[in-house]
Amino acid sequence: MQIKDKAVIITGGANGIGAALARRLVLESAQVVIGDIDKKSGQDLVTELNQKYLNLESFVSIHPITYHFSSYTI
Repeated sequence: MQIKDKAVIITGGANGIGAALARRLVLESAQVVIGDIDKKSGQDLVTELNQKYLNLESFVSIHPITYHFSSYTI
């Protein structure tokens, strides 16, 4: 499967399996958006990935999830 240049949204992506998936997808040059209620861990992960993979054409951002995540529009 080609992941390069695909946009991926990971809910619960700040820790554990979600964070591991985010790391892998960024390594494969995907555009990653992490949604999580743990804003601090999410921001730490975003900072890590954007610094570590700055030379790749990846983009990582964090969006805090509230209980009304389904009302967000992208």
